[in-house]
Amino acid sequence: MIKKSTLLLTISLLSGCSLAPDYIKPATVADSDVELKAGEGNRHYSFKDLFTNDQPLLAVLEHALINNYDLQQSMLRVSAAHAQRQSSLYDLLPGLKFSAAKNIAMATGSSPYTGASIKQKSESYQSSIGVDSYEVDIWGKKLNEVAALKHDKQSYESVAAALRLTLMADLANSWYEALYMIKAWHLLNHKIAVLDDIAGKLQVLEQAARVDAVTLSKFIRGRASDESSRQNLQKEIVNRIHKLEYLSGYRSPWLNTESWQTLSGEFNNPDIPQQLTSEVIFNRPDVLAAEMKIKSANGTIGMARAAFLPVFNLFASAYHTSDTFNHVLGNLSENWTLTPSVIVPIFSWPKNYANLNYAKTQQAIAVVEYRKTVAQALLDIQDTTNNLNVYQQAYAASEREVAQHQQNFAKLSARYEAGYADLYSYYEAVDILSSARLELESNRQQIMANTIVLLKAIGG
Repeated sequence: MIKKSTLLLTISLLSGCSLAPDYIKPATVADSDVELKAGEGNRHYSFKDLFTNDQPLLAVLEHALINNYDLQQSMLRVSAAHAQRQSSLYDLLPGLKFSAAKNIAMATGSSPYTGASIKQKSESYQSSIGVDSYEVDIWGKKLNEVAALKHDKQSYESVAAALRLTLMADLANSWYEALYMIKAWHLLNHKIAVLDDIAGKLQVLEQAARVDAVTLSKFIRGRASDESSRQNLQKEIVNRIHKLEYLSGYRSPWLNTESWQTLSGEFNNPDIPQQLTSEVIFNRPDVLAAEMKIKSANGTIGMARAAFLPVFNLFASAYHTSDTFNHVLGNLSENWTLTPSVIVPIFSWPKNYANLNYAKTQQAIAVVEYRKTVAQALLDIQDTTNNLNVYQQAYAASEREVAQHQQNFAKLSARYEAGYADLYSYYEAVDILSSARLELESNRQQIMANTIVLLKAIGG
């Protein structure tokens, strides 16, 4: 009895230890705190500000967070991971089983006095409660499994957060691309209206043989190219609206396929005033997800190590038999059994060794993936801040250029109205001014696009 008690006490004391390696944060290219963007420390701009300042876009986002299929799948994966972890947690508890049975027996014999056949019926009731082969978690195998599943769940949560971030970026990008194209469409409409007026005057000159064929052909080619660009813009605008409706499951009353032509396409580019350092990388959802994968892999290594060690099982049962049902739940302590057992996995060592190597390899892959994710995040922020600076400079240069072209066009228009400039020079001035305006709008849209990418790169 003393030996059994000592064994059970030792098992209880050892139960719950872990053979998993301790988590050590891998070294990455972003460990040293480096400034990635200069700025102010007391001001901050985020995706929340971008959407809050544009209420029609905010309405699209609110519906997308509910209706988006990819996001729904991601949240269901989180729920599934939570349920799997709960199931693993319950495995730590012994599975108690209770049963109650009624036995009916019929015995046939003969009387020793008369030799007559005698039938005798008997009834009995039996109840039992016990544990069938409960594996004591001495080496922390189950606890490591629970820990691995916990980190898997956290990884799925981070993946869902990254997906929400991607969804916000896709919505904002498609929204402002559509607005830019609407503005460009209006500019082309205005240009084509001016070209139609020039076409009428050229037709008169052609009839009077006062315009050469090359000049006329250049004008016709330019007019056809502008019309083709306008048709392509209409197609792309509708495509962006369809993409917004697909991502959000919602038809915006402000921007839709019926009303987009009534919009001006104007929007203001936001400014990201805050200073950005490499520290912001480690708060990105994709980086957090990669880190949770390493921790989950550590738990898997602990499970693989525990498979080499002996397995301790307990079987316990208590039962009671009664002639009447009223006493079926009698004193169960009168009849019981306790059967501890030890299983040494000798012949499964080669398989366990292969499983351990596989677990270590998966952990090494997770570490490399983490470092790669951090490096990619650093590259994203560096490239985006550089692109943003370039397009901001290009936009400022385009503004100056458009102002100069507007002055030149005003002068040439006056000369043309006074008869000092020919019609083709007037057409070229219209074409140059229109191209400069379209380039200005393109640079403005690129600033917004890179601002959105930067907000996503810093984790929202």
